[in-house]
Amino acid sequence: MTAGYVSGGARLGKFTPYVTYSASVNNSPTTFSGSTGSNAALNNYFMTLILSQFNYMDQDTKTLGVRYDFYKNLDLKVQWDRIDTSTKNGQAWTGIGLFNNTTKTFANTNNAIDLFSASVDFIF
Repeated sequence: MTAGYVSGGARLGKFTPYVTYSASVNNSPTTFSGSTGSNAALNNYFMTLILSQFNYMDQDTKTLGVRYDFYKNLDLKVQWDRIDTSTKNGQAWTGIGLFNNTTKTFANTNNAIDLFSASVDFIF
């Protein structure tokens, strides 16, 4: 797995705009050709299980947000994330990214998701 992010922001009075880019790429093989010998069936089963569960994490995210300090110890944060997942060479079940409980259609295609969020943070 290769992963990383870069983020930056600037305080402008009561506002703090920020931007972030993050990416994660699974560098593991996505196929297993099988093995031979006395434990071949068991080994093939576990390798297929492992590959099917852990080879779907290619994802990158672009984030734009702003924090507004509107009162002492209170701020409002508004954020937009663009999340892109991708398949590995069109292989089945490799387009899930870091999402759980996806459908077969979602898992077998490249996806683009827009996520909007707002929160109020406070210190007491």
